[in-house]
Amino acid sequence: MECKICKINEETNKKRNMCVACLTREWRQKNQKKVKLYARKRYLRDKEKILEYTQQWQKDNHERYRAGIRKRRKKNPKHEAVIKKTIHFFRDLRDNGVCEVCKGKTKLEFHHIKPYRYDVFKILCRKCHLKVHKKEEEEKFRTWLSS
Repeated sequence: MECKICKINEETNKKRNMCVACLTREWRQKNQKKVKLYARKRYLRDKEKILEYTQQWQKDNHERYRAGIRKRRKKNPKHEAVIKKTIHFFRDLRDNGVCEVCKGKTKLEFHHIKPYRYDVFKILCRKCHLKVHKKEEEEKFRTWLSS
């Protein structure tokens, strides 16, 4: 039978008269939250492999990688300016500050509240920063399960 969307003569779903590719595309569009959460779970599960592959690709394709970075910087100069301000204005806060949660003084990081602005952030140690992001992910997952 012929697919009603792409008009290709291929095996189709009898109820909808659509090929597998069109059915998949339609399902993904309707279920974007599920797709996004599944991709996130898969990333977290295979994170080390993905990072290893990415680093190897960056080494093998160094010029192409750098060209992509330059292109993104040209495209969004405001974001680059915000990053530079964050680095320069708050380096001393990180070096001389304390974690706002546990009052620790080692491995301090910035937790930016979205939208990304250099003046809206919290100073957290690595451990507390990971906990914050884990809670955010758990909340997203709970809302997905409840919907």
